[in-house]
Amino acid sequence: GWSGSSCDACAAGFFGSNCIACQGCGDYRVCENNVVGSGKCMCDKTFRSVFCDCSVDEFMIPCLSSRLKWKSFEKSSSIQLGKSEFAQELDLLGLGRPAISANGLVIAAASPNYAKKDNLSYRIGAVLIWERKSTSEEFGETREKGQVLWDPEGRDGEELGRGGVALSANGLIVAAAAPYTNKEPQYGGAILVWERERIDVAFQSSSSTKLYNPEGKADDCLGEGGVSFSADGCILVGAAFEHANSVGAVLIWERNSTKVKFTPSVFVKLMALNGKEEKYLGSGGPIISANGLVVAANRRANEGTDKVVVWTRSKTIEAFSKAIYLNEPKGSAGDCMGCGGLSISANGLVLAAASVYDDGKTESSGSVLVWDIASTSSR
Repeated sequence: GWSGSSCDACAAGFFGSNCIACQGCGDYRVCENNVVGSGKCMCDKTFRSVFCDCSVDEFMIPCLSSRLKWKSFEKSSSIQLGKSEFAQELDLLGLGRPAISANGLVIAAASPNYAKKDNLSYRIGAVLIWERKSTSEEFGETREKGQVLWDPEGRDGEELGRGGVALSANGLIVAAAAPYTNKEPQYGGAILVWERERIDVAFQSSSSTKLYNPEGKADDCLGEGGVSFSADGCILVGAAFEHANSVGAVLIWERNSTKVKFTPSVFVKLMALNGKEEKYLGSGGPIISANGLVVAANRRANEGTDKVVVWTRSKTIEAFSKAIYLNEPKGSAGDCMGCGGLSISANGLVLAAASVYDDGKTESSGSVLVWDIASTSSR
């Protein structure tokens, strides 16, 4: 392990007075070698965190906290759901966002092109549910078939679940939108909610509640970008991004307890009217924090930069505050910030959105923006 013209230095990968070989440090760590080195693994160059897997390079997202090490899962196999008697050609299972309960026991995903086999319908859409009794079991081990939920009044082309599905934290409530409802107003959109009292009760045994915008117009497309629940399932958020001549609106249904159903006509409508050239509020799907105190949605801009609009409150019994507008100072029209949806921490203090066409390092290489809502500063 010695090196140097006088053999008085340690070769690379060796340390200490006896030049002992360093232990393996992984992809992003280097050994503190040389004669006076400790042999400890140190993060290489711009990497940080316990596992040295968080980059602080100028083109990367800053480190927010230490992250779990997933390398041990690399050699494990995944479980593929969806290959069942329910599968049909061009179902597009999972086109939007799949959802998983907080305890990891319930998974939901939508097939917007699903059609009932007993008639000539097409693209009605359906929500599929898989469950297990504990995390030690595989999905499908206790129930061979997934549950399939659809709108019994659904019509051709409504595409239930196109924007994905939402689950309450306990897995007892699931929701999905049919944005292209073929009833008046045509393509106004509706959100369906299924609820059950216990985890051992199938969703199929309960009827759904259908939510819509009584003020809705044709082509509002309520829920096309998906819907979002608070953790307790008492608050549901969806957006009609084509509402009011494509200005868009975020709709919030709220109840005091899961013991009562959502009332379709009782909702709050949030809009953002600070710019005539800004449209399509919530086109990427709105989101609500787990505690129900923060709501956010993207907003497109014909000129200038796209924005993320945020509404906050300190208690669930209060109304949401005046909108806060977040943007990327170096962004430009066409970055499509938030078009793929937003993500928010459970306490509502950290918000992330992707600008998929941002010319960050190279043309349309994309970027992810992170804000601390308390200071509304972009990281």
